Amino acid sequence: MVLSCCVINCTSRFGQYSFYRVPKKPLEKRKLWVEAIKREGENGSVWEPSDYDRVCSRHFITGQKSNDQENPDYVPSLHMGTIDMHTDGPQRFARYERYQKRDDDRKTAAVALQELSLNVPPTPEKPSVHDNCIKTIASLRLENQQLYTELNRLQVENTHLKTELLNLKFEDSAVATDSKTTFYTGIPSKALFMWVLSFCTTVLPSSRVVSPKGVLLCLLIKLRLNLHLEDIAFRLNISKTTVSDILNQGLPALAKKLNFLVQWPDKDSLIKNMPVIFKKTYPRCVSIIDCFEVFINRPGHLTARAQTWSNYKHHNTIKFLVSITPTGAISYVSRAFGGRTSDKVITQRSGYLDKLEHSDQVLADRGFLISEELASHGATLIIPAFTRGKSQLSAKEIELTRQIAHVRIHVERAIERVKNFNILSTNMNLHLVPHSDSIVTICSCICNLQPALVS
Repeated sequence: MVLSCCVINCTSRFGQYSFYRVPKKPLEKRKLWVEAIKREGENGSVWEPSDYDRVCSRHFITGQKSNDQENPDYVPSLHMGTIDMHTDGPQRFARYERYQKRDDDRKTAAVALQELSLNVPPTPEKPSVHDNCIKTIASLRLENQQLYTELNRLQVENTHLKTELLNLKFEDSAVATDSKTTFYTGIPSKALFMWVLSFCTTVLPSSRVVSPKGVLLCLLIKLRLNLHLEDIAFRLNISKTTVSDILNQGLPALAKKLNFLVQWPDKDSLIKNMPVIFKKTYPRCVSIIDCFEVFINRPGHLTARAQTWSNYKHHNTIKFLVSITPTGAISYVSRAFGGRTSDKVITQRSGYLDKLEHSDQVLADRGFLISEELASHGATLIIPAFTRGKSQLSAKEIELTRQIAHVRIHVERAIERVKNFNILSTNMNLHLVPHSDSIVTICSCICNLQPALVS
């Protein structure tokens, strides 16, 4: 397409001059160009340039358009097809150059004055009534900025701590506080748990997938809460098989390592720590005994089913003899016997009688008919009076029974502590029955780490 100039009577063609499109924006500039071109539309209407209308460089003083509003070439002005109103184009451009030079001189002078003023010491100004307010506002802004900085730091720290909490392993969170440690393990404090861990690390089963801390938690959580193996495996992020292996290997080893916490005290220690309530009534008491039973699932073997049947509980059980000192500490735990075994037989066969010495006093319930066995060791059995064959107890027998019940209640409290381990208060699975001696020993040892029952 051949470009031509849209100015009236201009015959310039492309190749001879430069061509410039009529500007669309700003609208004021476009209006000035349309007025300078002086073309009319159809029927005398205002001419509206199209996208193809151009103005050649011949109509500009310098031969090219300018975007400076002060420049004479901001609008075409030469040879506009009518009588040129502006015949002094070169003079107008010379005036524009002189204006530009004067403007540059003013700017140079202003810069020189500013540099000069920087070298002159400032004139002391008269204090303003608003100076204190300005200073206060400035200090408050600085303090506000410092507070925002501290707030951002605390928010970042809070986010970091929340992330750490989410990433905290169960074996760490389970013993994070004393209350959690007691709930999950039965050990009264986190410090005692860490002591048990350091003391027993060498005997705990080694594992590639769980730390010694996790192994100890696995053992104690099973005893304390009696959770399913799948639950423990999920909490510790290990397999069910690994949990089973830890229980089978860890229970006997842990019981053997902690067995020293259940020991028969010497006479001097007993006398030195004897509670006042015992000093008044039974000053030579060394032991309070009782038996407790643990429910087990029904064995498939007929002989085992018959040996573990308890006529008292009407269930298959295993039975243990427990002895506590006057202070409430567990001093002896027998091995497991079948639920049908009587208290007397358990006392005779457990080895408990070998612990007694001459002049010792033993408190027991009516079911312990072992006065002759104790007498053979020089000890005395103290039990409540029998009511069989009597219409009424004498005043002396009532007082004796009351005194015995008053001090013998502590063995019930000690057994209750042991039974707080859920594995002993619910039906024990048959695969754990072979470990029952170790289980009761560990539970008794942990109970001895708790505060004394009698002060």
